[in-house]
Amino acid sequence: MRIHEGRQAIRACMTAAARNGKSLMEALRDARPTSGLGSKPKAITDGGLTYEVCESEITDYSWISAVIDEGFDPNGPLGPTYWRITKATKSHYYSTFIGPDGEFRLLITELGSPLVQQAWKRIAN
Repeated sequence: MRIHEGRQAIRACMTAAARNGKSLMEALRDARPTSGLGSKPKAITDGGLTYEVCESEITDYSWISAVIDEGFDPNGPLGPTYWRITKATKSHYYSTFIGPDGEFRLLITELGSPLVQQAWKRIAN
């Protein structure tokens, strides 16, 4: 995706949110995407932790009742992002963002794996 296309998608989403009386943060928070990406830690390299990413159909939102922390990052690496961490052993990080097509997407990142814990230990040392 080119930066210009991403900005156009974000502007379109902001316009649609405003028409519904919502801010972009509220629109991202309230979105329930049906498609997204799942990412699982794959390996630790000199450059950090690498992930295996695969497309995923999202149909289960039961995790949303187990959120222990959440927030809005207007400058996230995927563009404006609403993120959540679940209390089930703080095992998943959910990021709702706007895809290049202007649709909401969900990125589910696994946090509780041994590879993630090893990477954090390397960073701390």
